[in-house]
Amino acid sequence: MKVIGSKRLKMPFLSSIINISSRSLMLEIFQMTKEGKEVLEHLEQSINLGADISKRGTISLRKVSRLCDIMQEFAQRLREYDVKYYRVIIDCAVWEAANCDILINRIKTTAGIDIELLSPAEEIRLLFLLIREQLDEKYDFKRVHTCLKDGWALEKISYATGLSKSLTKEYINLINNKRSES
Repeated sequence: MKVIGSKRLKMPFLSSIINISSRSLMLEIFQMTKEGKEVLEHLEQSINLGADISKRGTISLRKVSRLCDIMQEFAQRLREYDVKYYRVIIDCAVWEAANCDILINRIKTTAGIDIELLSPAEEIRLLFLLIREQLDEKYDFKRVHTCLKDGWALEKISYATGLSKSLTKEYINLINNKRSES
């Protein structure tokens, strides 16, 4: 298996994303075709790493062991599907743990999986892309973007799109963060 880099892959191909967040581990195996992404398997395991990090500044050995067990299961799934390209990401809340390097080394040695640490800007960009992908027509992200470009205020965008003010504000923040990265 290889970590997904910036090179373009010839379609169709199998790929995977593993996300280690402060609340859960998620594995998604998918096939990319010219028509888009087809999810073949989606697994999620709850594990509250954030509670340890906020209380002690580290992840407990018990949770490190459990996380490594889950990662071994995920690695087995990758082998079963014969996934050649994958990306494992850890969100910034987890990599702030004092023992994050130990966690990464344990995952690599027990599951044989390489991990990429995301900068906060990259995490926001990926979240932006994920939210944009998952929006349905009723909550059209493009409409929020268009209204914002036209200079509309938060309340007017919320009313026009049918979104709550708090969700509209989140979308506006994502759009503004995306603009500042460019």
